[in-house]
Amino acid sequence: MPEDKPPHFPQQPVARQNDDGSIELECFLEASPAPDIKWFYEQNEVPNSDRFAFKLNGTGQDAYSAILQIRDLDDSDAGAYRCAITNPHGRGNANFNLKLT
Repeated sequence: MPEDKPPHFPQQPVARQNDDGSIELECFLEASPAPDIKWFYEQNEVPNSDRFAFKLNGTGQDAYSAILQIRDLDDSDAGAYRCAITNPHGRGNANFNLKLT
């Protein structure tokens, strides 16, 4: 039986640009049971939409990768993003500062 774990981030989050021009913000986390994940831009929750897509991939026992994909980038997309995770045992945040050049 898996051990209950509060969410935590065992490594730094990463940002990468895809060949299609979109950007992915990815945070790596561990939690048990699986966490709820919300993404925020500045202080506002990011809606799942045509421009913003969310993915949660299992990468091992109690390990996950949470991804926010941003399509059709605009200068206004630069700024502070936060991946907020919660489960019954706790919560955690991973922060990104997206700079567009």
